[in-house]
Amino acid sequence: MDVLYAVRPEDFVAARTALVKELKADGRKDDAAAVAKLRRPSVAAWALNQVAREKPNLVETAIDAGEKLRAASDAAVAGRPGELRAATAAERTAANAVVKAAAAHLGARADATAPALLATIRVAALDEEVADQLRRGVLVTEQEQPGFGFGMDVDRPALTLVPDLKPKAKKASKSTAKPRATAAVKAPSPAAAAKQAEREKAARAKEREAQRARKKELVARQRTAQRKEREAVRLAKEADEAEAAAEEARAVADQARQDADAAHNAVNELT
Repeated sequence: MDVLYAVRPEDFVAARTALVKELKADGRKDDAAAVAKLRRPSVAAWALNQVAREKPNLVETAIDAGEKLRAASDAAVAGRPGELRAATAAERTAANAVVKAAAAHLGARADATAPALLATIRVAALDEEVADQLRRGVLVTEQEQPGFGFGMDVDRPALTLVPDLKPKAKKASKSTAKPRATAAVKAPSPAAAAKQAEREKAARAKEREAQRARKKELVARQRTAQRKEREAVRLAKEADEAEAAAEEARAVADQARQDADAAHNAVNELT
């Protein structure tokens, strides 16, 4: 059955119909019914399926790099950004390698489908079902760009929510800016220092809370987009099933006409 996803999208329905007839002729009615329900892949999904069949190592590397980037993104939000830069670069390189391989199958459509290709690769790093379909080369449709932990195009850094990791230049304090001879400023008392430390701690806690809230919002938006995607997939599946049923009905009608013609000819021979 999976072999159908190696067929170009424009030839999919005809190939599916032929396979259904072949399976029925062999008495494999259950298999024929399952094949009749298979959906035609989008152009982007088809191109990725070809990469998975021809260069599975590229796909596996991209999925693995995406998983590592997600982990590094979570660590960065938690205040541990050490692996983020390397993970971002590795994920971008791996994902672009798959996009480039898929583009070889798309010709003039490569540029237009590149964002969909990249988004699908990155969703595979987050969704086990999509990852399994991609590895097997049986994707039916492209996916929405994930909302957290990944970038929005091939050339930008692959992270959308990252704390400011650049060290900020410290402003010279008044006590150091003035000549020592004229700086008669007393060192802060222990109580004042403690209050300052508390204020800084509260500010850091507030910043972390804002980051968590932003992450929560982005995850919620992603889930909403995924729900809409599933609904669209369901409607498309129903349309494909209706198309498959119509194809099957036409095949039955053709067979009935052939049977009728054969019966008519037999009657004519007898008379």
